[in-house]
Amino acid sequence: SSIFALGSTVQAFPKVDNSVNSDVDASEESYTGTQFTCVPDGNGNVATVGQRPGGEPIPVIIWTSDSSKYFGKQVSPQSRCQIVIERFNQAVAESGGSLKDVVLMNGQVASKTVICVVSINDTGCDGSNTLFTLNPKNAKKADQILAQIVQISREGSSAGVIRETKGRVQ
Repeated sequence: SSIFALGSTVQAFPKVDNSVNSDVDASEESYTGTQFTCVPDGNGNVATVGQRPGGEPIPVIIWTSDSSKYFGKQVSPQSRCQIVIERFNQAVAESGGSLKDVVLMNGQVASKTVICVVSINDTGCDGSNTLFTLNPKNAKKADQILAQIVQISREGSSAGVIRETKGRVQ
């Protein structure tokens, strides 16, 4: 199996409509940058999907139920996705609204390989700037995963999607 696809075929996800969310405060409603949401695919998997204003939703990471093998049974695809979208949205907002302006790197935190968001004051990855922990298979290819996220941020869906944790993008 492969960890991500380089082709342009990715599963289609519905447009994300945040206009009816009554839990959003006025300052968030005026935000015009890239937004990340979790979208279930109907097969128990959940996608972290990014959407630029007026753009199509772009799957970035697909979280599968296989992750419980690595991260514990209490860590569902939905809970992993939820944690990551909060971190993605914060990083994008702090960098002016564009994923391509977020500085990402990979590193080690507590002997696990992670992708993290770094600012000018950071010297590497630590517990406070971790975006997500890679599963053991993807950890062996952390540089490729990082390059894939950067490529997705620049090229959109034509860059493929990262699959955390098993299987192949159809």
